[in-house]
Amino acid sequence: MSGAIIPLEQCQPQSRNLVGGKAAALGKLLGAGLDIPDGICLSTQCYKDFIQLTGLKDLILMELGRKRFEDMRWEELWDASLRIRNLFVRASMPKALDLPIRKSIEDCFHGSPIAVRSSANTEDLPEASFAGLYASYVNLRSPEEILKHLKLVWTSLWSDAALLYQKELGLEAEDSAMAVVCQRMIRGDKSGVAFSQNPLNADETVIEAVFGLNQGLVDGDIEPDRWIIVRETDAIREFTQAEHLRLAVPLKEGVVLDKAPSELAEMPVLKEDEVFQVLSALKKVEKVFDLPQDMEWTFKEERLYILQARPITTVSRDSPQDRRSFDLSLRRSHDNLRDLGTKIEDELIPGMMADAEFLSKTDLKSLSIAELAAEIKKRKQYYEKWKRIYWEDFIPFAHGVRLFGQVYNDVIQPSDPYEFVQLLQNRDLESLQRNQELQRLAQKLRPHIAAKDFDRQRLEGDVAADIAGFLERYPEFGCQARQCAHQRDVLWNLLREMAQTEDKQIADDTQVRERLLKEYFAAFPDEERSYAKNLLSLARKSYRIRDDDNIYLGRLESLLQDAIMESSRRTGKKEQTKALKTNVEEALRAVQFKPFQSSDWPGQKLEESGLTLEARQLKGQPASQGIARGKARVIRDTSDLFAIKKGEILVCDAIDPNMTFAVPLLAGIVERRGGMLIHGAIIAREYGIPCVTGIPHATRFIQTGYHLTVDGYFGLVIIHTPSGRSLP
Repeated sequence: MSGAIIPLEQCQPQSRNLVGGKAAALGKLLGAGLDIPDGICLSTQCYKDFIQLTGLKDLILMELGRKRFEDMRWEELWDASLRIRNLFVRASMPKALDLPIRKSIEDCFHGSPIAVRSSANTEDLPEASFAGLYASYVNLRSPEEILKHLKLVWTSLWSDAALLYQKELGLEAEDSAMAVVCQRMIRGDKSGVAFSQNPLNADETVIEAVFGLNQGLVDGDIEPDRWIIVRETDAIREFTQAEHLRLAVPLKEGVVLDKAPSELAEMPVLKEDEVFQVLSALKKVEKVFDLPQDMEWTFKEERLYILQARPITTVSRDSPQDRRSFDLSLRRSHDNLRDLGTKIEDELIPGMMADAEFLSKTDLKSLSIAELAAEIKKRKQYYEKWKRIYWEDFIPFAHGVRLFGQVYNDVIQPSDPYEFVQLLQNRDLESLQRNQELQRLAQKLRPHIAAKDFDRQRLEGDVAADIAGFLERYPEFGCQARQCAHQRDVLWNLLREMAQTEDKQIADDTQVRERLLKEYFAAFPDEERSYAKNLLSLARKSYRIRDDDNIYLGRLESLLQDAIMESSRRTGKKEQTKALKTNVEEALRAVQFKPFQSSDWPGQKLEESGLTLEARQLKGQPASQGIARGKARVIRDTSDLFAIKKGEILVCDAIDPNMTFAVPLLAGIVERRGGMLIHGAIIAREYGIPCVTGIPHATRFIQTGYHLTVDGYFGLVIIHTPSGRSLP
């Protein structure tokens, strides 16, 4: 351990790879005589020793090696991050690290509360700041809590947000390492951040301030007062005062958001002379580094402390290749997610359904060619509006499940990192309600299907009202458009197959859920039970909406497809217009399915040379536990779904909720897309069907009729010969 724990004043830029960006910056500021809380740095060597001694290094590489990093979507990165975090949380601190770290902390702080802050070797670079992506924790006192949160800082190197950022910047994740700054905790009366150069206007400086600690401001839970200052003259150009409703205050250990005293409501956080104190310190920091700086600070009893500083990186929002702003929007606090969930339920879903109802009232057949062209354009605009809202609001709300999973795993430390999902499963999902109606229809037909005098026309007449009612409730069922010509045949064939199959029941795990629920609440002290309950409620809503939202959006898409199909019926007529043709082409682009493509598919060059490549075992991500064996049914087009037979294994690019009616017939599911929150995984868990996701080129390596074994425990798919024998 010699040289692995370094006093903060000895950390310098030349030792960046050992102490990380934050510690190097703080050491340089200390050397310049600025007021920085004292502390120590646990170098990157401590991190490397930890993952080596615990065996985590190989496990991390295995998690990231399930699929090419550049091909992983955000759902898959979320899952990998969650599994890696659980590995860190469950790992014990090796004695070779435990004792030296405890002693160094005691010698430096003597039991005083401290803050632990990330200091990765890729952090706080001018071209890649990672601002706010890695974890920091304040007001830690006991050695056990400090060591626990030290591991959480280390594992934030592999957070979903950090992985997304590294992916976007083209950095090699395996080369990253995490040092940790341990600083004396300053219990500030007022705190904030300051930008020596406004990222949106280089002629301005920005100072933001809140009462209490910085935690609420940094997490986005508290709105700050804001001063805009002209860089050249130091004149205050603009001041915006926030509502001072809450402030972050320290507990015995940790921090909580509390109601702000009423006397602070009308009072600016900073007096004018304090604004200029912060401005003066900010200028000194910028001069030390000769770069615009983002500085975090706090006042305690009129003394200004600089907590950290980093270079400002400006992200171009105009670049279509830059996804960082969207990727980072996926990370939401509990309060932000709660408000977003209310907005989705009370405003967005009713609005989407109302728009679908409004559009459905137009009789397309009665429209002239010109009117049909205008109707297609209108429906495209509605669909694109809601698709944009889907990405801006519905997708980030899915983070409610991740937030709950992270908290659950941190406090429970389960061996299965997805145990928490059992507390979220919900029989009220739109797709499950639809499937249960299908099963009820199939039950009515079951006694008659096997009869020698089977007569479809007579039986269909007996259940005509039920079939009509089902199609009225689910008008887009079985085809992209609503009530297309072959819809009744599709539905009838599916019901006949279901009638010959034993009903697939939704998994009943009531006793397990009750036990897990009791253990979850028992893990929180009394004063945090309310938070635990609210977080679970938020996650359940997030889980339900994550599955339902595509059904709502699919209704608008089907209305657009209706209009496109009506146009195709009129193709060739003399009155066809250029406007109609143009609007149809634009509408088709809006709803066009783009299959996954990759120029470096390993079989491509072999195919070009006349050779073939056969895979024996494919590695993906476990999404629903269990083992199943059966024939593959590869889905390359929606119509392929209606050829599914009972006991088959569905292999596809991705299942959406409009496809999940086939799930009760299946033995297992394999998907190219990955993630615990994609729709195929959600519905598979509800029915207790094994599911493996994130298999690159699944629909190329696997052909319909191949015999497969799907291992939902380890995320493996074993391919057998068409006869069912294992490959040699």
